[in-house]
Amino acid sequence: MEDYIGQISKLVQVLKPDNSGKEANEVFQANNTLEGIVVVDDEYRPSGIITRTQFYQRLGSRYGYDLYMKRSINLLMDENYLEVDYYTPILQVSNLAMNRQQENLYDFIVVTRDGKYFGVVSIKTLLLKISEIQISIARLESPLTGLPGNIVIREKMKELLHNSKYTILYLDLDNFKAFNDVYGFKEGDEVIRATASIITSKLKEYGKQGDFVGHIGGDDFIAILSGHEYMTLCNAIINEFDAKIIAFYNQEDLERGYIYTKNRKGVKQKYPIVSLSIAVVTNKEKSFDSVENIMRDVVLAKSKCKTTMGSCYCSNDSQAEQSESDVETGRKLNL
Repeated sequence: MEDYIGQISKLVQVLKPDNSGKEANEVFQANNTLEGIVVVDDEYRPSGIITRTQFYQRLGSRYGYDLYMKRSINLLMDENYLEVDYYTPILQVSNLAMNRQQENLYDFIVVTRDGKYFGVVSIKTLLLKISEIQISIARLESPLTGLPGNIVIREKMKELLHNSKYTILYLDLDNFKAFNDVYGFKEGDEVIRATASIITSKLKEYGKQGDFVGHIGGDDFIAILSGHEYMTLCNAIINEFDAKIIAFYNQEDLERGYIYTKNRKGVKQKYPIVSLSIAVVTNKEKSFDSVENIMRDVVLAKSKCKTTMGSCYCSNDSQAEQSESDVETGRKLNL
């Protein structure tokens, strides 16, 4: 749901242009926390604002009290204010507010609905709401890749059960921990970002509108396709990955074909160049009644991939047709 500025606005005191400075002073004196007053015309359309700070600065100037207290507030009101419609997105309003002149930067924002005064939003309220929105976005997205995270992934997986055709790709990296140990977490993060970019770009190129890719975490990704065609996509992802992963290794390791580092038990061993495994599950031959059952087949497909050296994909679709080029490039395995 879109967040609109009108949803966080509140009413403040209004005055007419012909009200006096004395009346404005009474309003401010009656409410010590009031930031300002909105000036409206007879049809309740905003025509200016008077902020507390500006009002008392004017009164405090030489002859200010005598000049403004008895005269109409149209002499005091600021016509250079930010006015937005109720249905303006909050993030858009934030950009408008932050691009104002320095002297108006912290003025409250006037909100209208159908052209008439509706309320105001203080900069404090706006910033708090933006922070809330950003936290909410962060919960839904991977901070490393910007892809949807587990909350969105779970919802997408539940929706699958209502679809007539679908394919799930579970993608993860082989020998990634060893790469991190040797090259460091910073380089490891770059590999993750590059992998996310490859999956996303190839899904746009070979997928369909509405196809989805999410970042489960670490080196694990998931893609959801709205059909049963996956081989061309898997081959494209693998070929692109294998072509790009070599850029993350030094020449010595590439020529040797492996890196040498300790395993989880502290024993040194050889680890091949990082590769990509894609576990593929479709409902072409088997129906699923729960996400848990889908993931059981994903685990089986993933386990089969892990027994193969190098990048590959494997599927629960035993009837899938494959060409010689598929075998050579994608290294497809059926369960």
